[in-house]
Amino acid sequence: MTEDMTMLWNRWRIARWSVVAILLLLPLAMMQVVPDWNWGPGAFVLAGVVIGGPVLLYEVAARRSASTAYGLGAAVALATSFVTVWTTIVRDDGNGLGFFGAVFAAAACAFVAKGRAEGMARAMLATAGVQALLAALVATAPITQEPVRILVLSGVLCLGWLGSAGLFRRSALQEDVSPVT
Repeated sequence: MTEDMTMLWNRWRIARWSVVAILLLLPLAMMQVVPDWNWGPGAFVLAGVVIGGPVLLYEVAARRSASTAYGLGAAVALATSFVTVWTTIVRDDGNGLGFFGAVFAAAACAFVAKGRAEGMARAMLATAGVQALLAALVATAPITQEPVRILVLSGVLCLGWLGSAGLFRRSALQEDVSPVT
């Protein structure tokens, strides 16, 4: 890695962690201004895990491969996981807990794939299938009040999983044709 690339990498890394810090400090500032905004220590820990966890996992994934497609695949998968978790926590209508299953499926499949690009492509494709199946199950449940909203959100999340699968597949194809050094 050249010196210019190292500096660029460090700048992006600083930017990522700065955003995490700002997002965690924002509720602390809001607690000083808005009287009804009261977060306990547990809420800050949960926010730290939900916001900082994907960034930490991205750091690990980005070091795994020099491929830009691999890094983008990891970023899209982690962003999709973040959106799934965040919308489930914020929505809190009882329907969303099943969608954690897609995030768990992605994590389990990535573990089985050992982070290799070809396996990760299959893992994200499988996760898109799990997401679609969960959407169909939740949308057709008798207690579901807004099935169209659930199907639209799940469709967007499926696109995230499929986009990630495509990027990992591209990375796997690049690895197949790259010269051995």
